[in-house]
Amino acid sequence: MAVSDELETYLEDHHGGSAAGASLAKRLCEEHEGTAFGTVMAGILAEIQEDQEVLLDLLDRLGMDHSPVKQAVGWVGEKVSRLKLNGPASGSSELSRMMQLEGLSLGIEGKRLLWVALRDAHVDEPPIRALDLDGLIARAEAQRRTIEPHRAEAAANAFRADQPPA
Repeated sequence: MAVSDELETYLEDHHGGSAAGASLAKRLCEEHEGTAFGTVMAGILAEIQEDQEVLLDLLDRLGMDHSPVKQAVGWVGEKVSRLKLNGPASGSSELSRMMQLEGLSLGIEGKRLLWVALRDAHVDEPPIRALDLDGLIARAEAQRRTIEPHRAEAAANAFRADQPPA
């Protein structure tokens, strides 16, 4: 099945970005294991991994190669972000958590926009038409709603005037 170069590039870019998002979600899950937030992140991570599988299956069904370079770029990007998002560099663990959640939220929004673009563009490819795009969009929206209170709480804690210096 031949797809346009533009569609292939777009899907591969999102596939690469999904590696960074999954890695960040896994990191948050591991860092907060045994807490209520860690449990929330475990659920988000499982859904992100399910979404990755949907995208990977779509790439396979469209006959597209998986770009190891784009996967590596996403992975390296997440690792580099650790230099900025760790407690000592950012000033506090709450600021770090807030920034990590903002990054994850942006990734989830990008994924939502991927599903919206595929739905709204009416791409005439059977593997795309077979997807439950409205369901995938709704899941991304629910993921953002789930992490938003945690991001807001981290922001409130990070910006409190009585916060001790790092």
